[in-house]
Amino acid sequence: MNGSTATRAVPHRAALRFLGLLTAFLLLVISGPGAATASGAAKDAALVGQWSVRVTVYVQDPPLRENAVFTFLADNKLDTVTNPAGPDPIPGEGIWRVDGRGTFTFWITHPHPDENGNTIGTTNAVHLGKVGPGWFSTTATAYIAPLDGSAWFGPVLVTTEGVRLKG
Repeated sequence: MNGSTATRAVPHRAALRFLGLLTAFLLLVISGPGAATASGAAKDAALVGQWSVRVTVYVQDPPLRENAVFTFLADNKLDTVTNPAGPDPIPGEGIWRVDGRGTFTFWITHPHPDENGNTIGTTNAVHLGKVGPGWFSTTATAYIAPLDGSAWFGPVLVTTEGVRLKG
């Protein structure tokens, strides 16, 4: 086996491992408690609504920092817009779940643009974090899946800090 084959296998294994974790997460969210309970609704209420979010992506030094607006919907879907006030806002979507102990998780995906704003792939991340009254913070592992079918890029560490928007 030559060096280039071994090197290319690592991103493939990482991508398969990420897809396995993503599948397990999605099954957890989908197969959660069938009927919503009062306590389930109360747990979810901690996140439902709009949040101003500071996203830090550790892909360079210093890290890339972006602003976003996250909307956690009551049906456990997530809508996002990164750089909402900029010339090229990036929409995203995902799913989320609160576990009731002040911790939660969400999966998110959004287009990945090049420096000219052309979509060249998708960014996919699984976030784990804590939620409190009016705030949340998460840490994530993200991967970029290029549209041209080349090897995924990652893992990339991403953190978020959110504060609830009034209104």
